[in-house]
Amino acid sequence: ANEYFTRKGKNKKTKKKGKGMKKFTTLTLALAMVFALCACGQTAPAAAPAAEAPAAEAPAEEVFYIKIGTTAPLTTHIYTNSVKFIEILKEISGGKMDGEVVGAGALGSSVEHYSQLAQGTLDMFPTGFDTATVLKGADDLFVTTVPYVFDDLEHYHKFADSELLQGIMEPIEKENGVMYLGLMGDMFPRQLTTTNKPITTPDDLKNVKMRTPESPAITAIWKAWGCNPMQVSASELYSALESGLCDGQDNDVVYSYNSSYYEIEKYDTELDYMQQALVVFFSQKTWDKMNDQQRAWVMEAIEKAEEVCTEEAMQEYADCKQKAIDQGCTFVEFDKEAFKVAAVKVAYELDGSLFSEGLYDQVRALAG
Repeated sequence: ANEYFTRKGKNKKTKKKGKGMKKFTTLTLALAMVFALCACGQTAPAAAPAAEAPAAEAPAEEVFYIKIGTTAPLTTHIYTNSVKFIEILKEISGGKMDGEVVGAGALGSSVEHYSQLAQGTLDMFPTGFDTATVLKGADDLFVTTVPYVFDDLEHYHKFADSELLQGIMEPIEKENGVMYLGLMGDMFPRQLTTTNKPITTPDDLKNVKMRTPESPAITAIWKAWGCNPMQVSASELYSALESGLCDGQDNDVVYSYNSSYYEIEKYDTELDYMQQALVVFFSQKTWDKMNDQQRAWVMEAIEKAEEVCTEEAMQEYADCKQKAIDQGCTFVEFDKEAFKVAAVKVAYELDGSLFSEGLYDQVRALAG
């Protein structure tokens, strides 16, 4: 730092006797001044003002971070949709909101994700309605897992936006400290793939060992269709199919292709028996911390992510289906009505026991 020196007044000269003494004194003073200036390394003006302190910088505006957790692998649209949401949120907020996505179940199971939402240690959990059946008082959400309860994705969307669902969700939200914020992109309908036998009617499923999700409604329908349902973890499914422990599995085309199941499975029956979309559950504690503008940005980002990700998903579906065909998989023609008849029978058996009586008909009525 530069230093400035201020000299005040003039040197007073003292009368000395003798000419030699006067010269000596003058020379001594001159040398002293030169030495002082050389020691500082800087020449200062006679009357330099004191340096002004730099103006204090305004504190940077704090960024609100959203932490998203998902149990889905990093290659799935559930994870990539979540990443897209963060990108959109950051853009529309002008960088005032940002976040991260923790995928592949690094934060635990679905139950643990919901627990973290309630505690406020996790902000957002994109998932399906089926996982929410683990929440307190959420039995009525089992209706979303009943095969063919929805005709198509349009029917599913009507339910997702309905007063019927709102009435189901209100007590669940209060009881569990979570909020349902809507859909963030369509997911692919669940289908049936097998290793060595094409399935065209429920009769073809007799004694077939099928890996199915752990859901009462889904398990019941697969039994009604004639197969032997079994639970196998995702990490062990490839080897189970390869070894013959499983003859087939229920999943969607994109997940099956990205998991390399088509290397073993040679037949795909596009049952489309279960419609799905990416549902957003949010922490009530986090929501309460945000201001109105931040909440509006989150809702806008969800809406935009749904548009972008749904379009991308449809293209991904077509691409993966064609790749599966190129890899040797046959997409078989089948009797869809035969599968539906058995599904309706099971639905009415579950109505009033697995979920509220009459709820199945209420959901069906939304199809219009």
